[in-house]
Amino acid sequence: MSIEFLGIDTETTGLTAGKNQIIDISLLLIDGNFEVQSELGVFAFPDSDAIVEEAATKINGYDPETWAAKGAVTQAAMAAAVYTFIKPHKRLKLIAHNVSFDKGFLEALLKKHEAPGQIAFGQMIDYHSLDTMGIAMFLDYVKSGKARKSYRLGALTSDYSIEHANAHAAREDIFACLNLLKAMRDAVKGTLVIAPGVMKES
Repeated sequence: MSIEFLGIDTETTGLTAGKNQIIDISLLLIDGNFEVQSELGVFAFPDSDAIVEEAATKINGYDPETWAAKGAVTQAAMAAAVYTFIKPHKRLKLIAHNVSFDKGFLEALLKKHEAPGQIAFGQMIDYHSLDTMGIAMFLDYVKSGKARKSYRLGALTSDYSIEHANAHAAREDIFACLNLLKAMRDAVKGTLVIAPGVMKES
């Protein structure tokens, strides 16, 4: 089955793409059955002039010694590895929890380190995506007519009985996100028949 999706999770030095930087990224090439076909994980040091916010490092555990032990590379080397991983594919649809956050950081990384002849971001990454945060909210409104208190990934994986032992590490988070997506799929599978332009009860 062909590759349809790119699962992504990032740990960053703050919340603003272009101002803050990715320091841990995990990418999954995923087929139409939501099965992982390949993965890439990269730890990177922030640039010397990057803004590193203390609140972010408390969450993701960044410090130079820890990252050195994990084999961290430069931002440019991370961008090159990510681009090489993605470029053979066209119009990958992102899977993420709060997808706009990770997409913004991914696009900023590849734009900052763009090489001559590099394939445009929009040719590699489709504008369609699957966001487990939004899907979970939709399912809650369908089931109960109201939202839950928290749509954090950790809260949802707990409620769906999904193992998620090391939150705020990119690889653990993207696999938790993918397993959450599968759990939500399985919760509704067989209850709806979808025809072109039509959705109805089976």
